[in-house]
Amino acid sequence: MQLLNRVAFFIKKILMIIIIDIETGSSKDALEFKPIFKANGTLKDPEKIKRDLEMKDSEWTDKSALNALTAEILAIGYLEEHLQDKPLLMHGNELDILKNFWETYTASMELGFTIVGHYNKAFDFPMIIRRSYKHGIPIVKSILEKYNPQIVDLSEVWSLNSYPKENISLDNLCKYLGVAGKSGSGKDFAKLFKDESTKQIALDYLIQDLQCTFECAKKLTNLN
Repeated sequence: MQLLNRVAFFIKKILMIIIIDIETGSSKDALEFKPIFKANGTLKDPEKIKRDLEMKDSEWTDKSALNALTAEILAIGYLEEHLQDKPLLMHGNELDILKNFWETYTASMELGFTIVGHYNKAFDFPMIIRRSYKHGIPIVKSILEKYNPQIVDLSEVWSLNSYPKENISLDNLCKYLGVAGKSGSGKDFAKLFKDESTKQIALDYLIQDLQCTFECAKKLTNLN
């Protein structure tokens, strides 16, 4: 209950929150970490072996955007509670994105903002930290604190300290709470983002993620 009490107290008392969400894609160095796949030993038919290898290759490629070894951060979105119609999107060079994140994080902590996300402790922040290691960017250690009252992960609020943790996707959380949900799938972000003709669709997806996360935060924490 200690975690939940802290979350409830601070998110209700705080006047300023920032929603943060990241989007990733496979990095140009991903192939360095690609394993050599072996077909299921029970298979004998060449076509079945080929399909098995192709499936393993496809599964690895899909997951490569979720592993810091093989991924890169393509964009980080910020939505401030009192500027909901003006989300800030940082995208382009990963080094610049990360530098901007740490500057924003430091300023937010100093100003008393609460940083809110969905699986931000389990995915967003670990990805940011590990990619910062890659670029030699110093991290701010307060982000690693398990009970930092200025960091709220909605997945933890939902789980109610259950063990094992009861997971829920952002899309399902939106459906359950009656909030306008996601506008697409994160696995399509990189492909859309890297094509200039569809780049805005990808950025609009990120904006929608920020907005629906904020709406879920209001409902889960009675933030009105």
